[in-house]
Order: sequence, then C-alpha cells, then structure tokens
Amino acid sequence: MGHPHLRGNVAQAQESILLIDPYDDERGYLAEGVLQPYNFAVMHTSDGSEGFQWAMQYRPDVIILDLNPEGLTAHDFMAAMSSQSLDMPVIIIADQGEESHALSAFRLGAKDYVVRPFRETELLQVIERAMREVRIKR
Repeated sequence: MGHPHLRGNVAQAQESILLIDPYDDERGYLAEGVLQPYNFAVMHTSDGSEGFQWAMQYRPDVIILDLNPEGLTAHDFMAAMSSQSLDMPVIIIADQGEESHALSAFRLGAKDYVVRPFRETELLQVIERAMREVRIKR
C-alpha cells in the first residue's frame, strides 16, 4: 500500500481532508484547484480500500467519498467506519440519479452529499459545515 499523495503538513494544525474519487481529473482538480488553495492538507486516492486504511491511520478531519470508488463501495466504506468506531464526517459525491444510494449512505452515517455536476462553492459550503462540527467537537 502506498503513502497518500499529501500536500501540506499534517503535523501542523492544518485541517485535513481525505478525498476518495475514482475520476483522476476530478480528483486532481478538487485536491489542487479547490481544496489546497483553502489551506486544507489533502490526501487523495481512487481506491476505497486504500482510503479506508488512510482514514484509520491518519484520522483526517473530513472525508469526501465518491459513491463508487475502486475497491470498496461507499456503503461498505461507511459500514467499515462504523465497525471501527471512526467518527469523522463523510461527504458523499453522487452522480445524478444516484440520490437513493446517497440516502443509504446517510443511514450509515454520512453527513452530507453533493451531486455532479456540482459547483466549487457548493462543495466548499458542505465542507465548511462539516468542519464547523469538527471544530466544535475539538
């Protein structure tokens, strides 16, 4: 298993996001074009199993999870988080028409979701809401 593509220094109190998205172009754009400019430390992978290992090891503040990453479905990812008592907010990315699957992820504890094609501002608002809860818990 590789190490996460990590930008920024997680050792600092910088807020961290784990992005699990099977679409290379979208993942790269979100990590480097959207999240890093807002000073988030971003780990990203296309693989749900690898992402889950990183979630356990690095405990990111927020996880952004595509409904259908490689290796592990979002449903299985959420079930595994629950079984390991991992309590970090998960934001689901769904394609149009997949809203019912997003709802099943909600039942397993997802915090929020966005539907493609989403706007940057929409995603950032959802992340900010999740981060507010994280900051309050701290």
